[in-house]
Amino acid sequence: MLQATIVTLPKPGKAPTHCANFRPISLLNVDAKLYAKLLANRLAPLLPSLIANEQTGFVPGRQTCDNTRRFYDILDLAHRTNSSGLLLALDAEKAFDRLHWGYMRTVLLRFGFPAQFINSIMALYSDPSAKVLASGFLSSAFHITNGTRQGCPLSPLIFILALEPLALQIKMAPAIKGLSTPNGEHKLALFADDILLFLTTPETSLPPLFRLLDNFGAISYYKNIISKTQALPINIAASSLSSLRSKYPFDWHSTSLKY
Repeated sequence: MLQATIVTLPKPGKAPTHCANFRPISLLNVDAKLYAKLLANRLAPLLPSLIANEQTGFVPGRQTCDNTRRFYDILDLAHRTNSSGLLLALDAEKAFDRLHWGYMRTVLLRFGFPAQFINSIMALYSDPSAKVLASGFLSSAFHITNGTRQGCPLSPLIFILALEPLALQIKMAPAIKGLSTPNGEHKLALFADDILLFLTTPETSLPPLFRLLDNFGAISYYKNIISKTQALPINIAASSLSSLRSKYPFDWHSTSLKY
């Protein structure tokens, strides 16, 4: 029941000659999907009270446009007040596929879910396996040791719970500076694994940010790809921008970025 058939969908605009440019979708037994959907239906109503407002992905009652509108307002305020800053769109490597199961269980425990419910979730990750379907041929079965399956109705809900500790650490880190407004400090917005940050002092905020990401990755297997992280400078002096460009091999933009 826990063996999946993985089909691959090419990512738009990416060369189909590299495996990394395909999105794996797990086709599961109907029994397993019904079981996962049952758990997802029980979990979803709890998410608005567990996940902070910065996360709009897969939380009932929230929409992607909420964060998009908020960041447009932040950018407008930065331009009107001549505030300098750096807009960063992090790029995680195979975020869903890398999630460590031990970390996942720990997060569920810390959120206070009953042991019986956690065990019901972890049953989906009890020695699962998969085969890859390519050009009409199935590969040999192989065991899966970490990650949440793309195509499973429970996976995105588990993932945003697993990512919430990272979001909270970024919000609470005094060394990582966001834009101060009458409504509070704004640092980040999330849609599932897509993380967008606004840093007003990038010279001093970036080192603690990446230390935090490294520490989080050590326990969760989350891995940010610096070279694919998009960066958009806002009102940053030329000398400071040159220094940042030399230190951080981001995908630098001058007028806009894709989120």
